[in-house]
Amino acid sequence: GGYVVGPRAVLDDGLLDVLVVPNVPVDAWGQVLHDLLNLGKQPGEKILYRQVPALEIQAEQPLYINLDGEPLRDTHFRFGVLPRRLPVILPQPSGPDRAWSQPEPGT
Repeated sequence: GGYVVGPRAVLDDGLLDVLVVPNVPVDAWGQVLHDLLNLGKQPGEKILYRQVPALEIQAEQPLYINLDGEPLRDTHFRFGVLPRRLPVILPQPSGPDRAWSQPEPGT
């Protein structure tokens, strides 16, 4: 509880928040942990955090991933977002740390 994985994530902005932790030696794990605990506060030295409309992964060897409970194995994956395609009813934001953008006029 209390750990923010996507500090700039907004539910309906049409962007994926991607966090990459590369294969680092054991002596760099402390820096990785520091970077993870300070996401959004400062740039990470050992991790990469980006917001993108789509993500494509191409690997030489098949990768195993779990996509919403479904195990998949392949060398090519493409992930994207369809903005505002899933209607969700949420409470009004109560402070500056809102999880969704403001509604567009007329929507």
